[in-house]
This record gives sequence, C-alpha cells and structure tokens, in this order.
Amino acid sequence: EIGNLETLEELDLSNNDMSYELPTQMGNLCSLTGLHVQSNRLLGPLPSEMGLIVNLRTWDMSHNHVFNKIPWNLWRGDSFRNLESLDLSNNLLTGGSSGGYFFNDFGESWEKLTSLRLGNNFFRG
Repeated sequence: EIGNLETLEELDLSNNDMSYELPTQMGNLCSLTGLHVQSNRLLGPLPSEMGLIVNLRTWDMSHNHVFNKIPWNLWRGDSFRNLESLDLSNNLLTGGSSGGYFFNDFGESWEKLTSLRLGNNFFRG
C-alpha cells in the first residue's frame, strides 16, 4: 500500500495508463517533496488528505480526468506551505473551494508558490 512509504521523497508515475482515483493514503507520504502523476487517466475528486503532505514542493497532476471542486482544506492553513509549483491544468475541475472561489481563499502559507497552472478546467469567477 502506497501509504506505507512514509520516507518516500519523489514519486513519478507520469505518462502511464493509470485510471483510478488517487488513494486517500497519499496523505501518509509526509516526506514527499515531488509528486508527478501527469498524463494518465486519473479519475475522481482530489482527496482532501493531500493537504497532509506539508513538505510537497512540486505537484503535477495535469492532463488527467480529475473532477469536482478542489477541497477547501488544500487552500487554507498549513496545507502545502512549501509548495512552489502546482499544475492541475487540463482536468475537469470546477468552481472553487466549498467556501467560494479559490482565488479568494488562498492561505497565507502559499507564499513560496512560484508557478500555478490551472488552465483548461471548468472554473468560474
């Protein structure tokens, strides 16, 4: 089970033919600094447990079939306080966080973010 790899720092599963939801156990990967799962066929909503990976610096989940709103806890508090690059482009994401549009909800802890790619989704606002 992937959640048992607590010392894993980099995970690259990009350009495969994976077609499942990200497991909630991803939140157990507390040492993860890089997550690259772009160009697959990943499905479902983003698990809110992703916000537990506070050391994450790079997350590329572009070119998948991820849908629904982005969980509010990913934008608030200490979630992703070390995140520098986020690419969720070319998915089926909608709206924003459950509390409103996510551009108004970014937590102050996102100060290290230098690259944000959210194009080709279904956001409004």
